[in-house]
Amino acid sequence: MALSFFFHAVAANALAQDRIPFYEDYFQKSDLNGFIRAAKKFLEDKPEAAESPRVAMDFLMASKVARNSKAVNEAISYLLFRYPSSLPTLHYLSSFEKGSQKLTETLKTQADSANLGDKEFAVAYCRTLLLIARAKNPELLKDSGLRLRAYLLAVKAEVDEIEKVASQSLAKDTGKNSNLGKAIKIVLSEKTMIEKIQALDELEGKDVNFCIQFYLAQLSDDQRKSPEILSLRLKQTLFDGIGNKVESVEKALEIHASLPS
Repeated sequence: MALSFFFHAVAANALAQDRIPFYEDYFQKSDLNGFIRAAKKFLEDKPEAAESPRVAMDFLMASKVARNSKAVNEAISYLLFRYPSSLPTLHYLSSFEKGSQKLTETLKTQADSANLGDKEFAVAYCRTLLLIARAKNPELLKDSGLRLRAYLLAVKAEVDEIEKVASQSLAKDTGKNSNLGKAIKIVLSEKTMIEKIQALDELEGKDVNFCIQFYLAQLSDDQRKSPEILSLRLKQTLFDGIGNKVESVEKALEIHASLPS
């Protein structure tokens, strides 16, 4: 009897460890943030689990209710780029109307907050763009800002289909007398990456900043340590107003210490 109880307890404990986090358990305790932490950990530890797309959707819903914008972006990233063909992702995409500008802005935000040096992300981003364009919105890349991001990430991912279509469309924008038009002209030029970064630094805007961050992510360690790039990164950290102020100051001091005396 005692032995049977022992094995039952062991089996129950193993089952509990394998169980996905359910938001209902946390809602009963008014611990929404606890569920967000548990869902994120589950997705990090078991990204290939069959239940992961469902956990990602629950993660998104809980994050929205908690008004945790960072967690919302993380959850959307899982749905769009880790589980693009899953039922939860298809449901999420169905919430946008055809030609939705909100979906376009979401895709741009996802690119802006990503690790732009990661080829796997670039491949996943391009794959999702193709899925959305074919299934929901053939004119997805009519937005110049999204088209610019798609082009650069397609170059990184070596996805010729998107690179070719995006570059042909972008070429038409190079004559526009705007920061975006000037940025596109620089991106499509034959300049080196460092020359492009320096030229882009003379312009302003989210699209321009994305281009700068993209090129910075492609540089070698030696190139990142060059005086020109260190000075530019210092300027961006201090004056662009991106991120936490305390972290920005700490990062600026770290970059300043790397500058040659």
